[in-house]
Amino acid sequence: ESAEPRHALDGLAEQYFAWKAGTRKITDRTLKDYRRDYDNWIRPTLGAHPADAVDELDVQAWVDKMAARGLSAKSIQDRHSILSSIYKFGSARTRRLVGHNPCLETQLPTKRRKADRKSVV
Repeated sequence: ESAEPRHALDGLAEQYFAWKAGTRKITDRTLKDYRRDYDNWIRPTLGAHPADAVDELDVQAWVDKMAARGLSAKSIQDRHSILSSIYKFGSARTRRLVGHNPCLETQLPTKRRKADRKSVV
């Protein structure tokens, strides 16, 4: 383990959001939506954990909990994507804020295709 203090995921997320805001590759509304989803869905479960201590089991349990609450596959995938992006940012070799991305092997629910409607003649 490094001599660096272990920072909470909340701190890593703030660095990510500040970086995203600085790149100007996303709209203010999109950034606001990312922050809202982080605050509502990621922070309560994982935010206070040291970012480097969150592992694949934690992420899978979080995804499974959302699925058990009846959230749609798309909503779960969108929120998982935000968490994964935060970890991708933090684990980049140019930053090394965390050792790895614990989101890479998560088994996400799959979207169900709606049956094609047959036109009634």
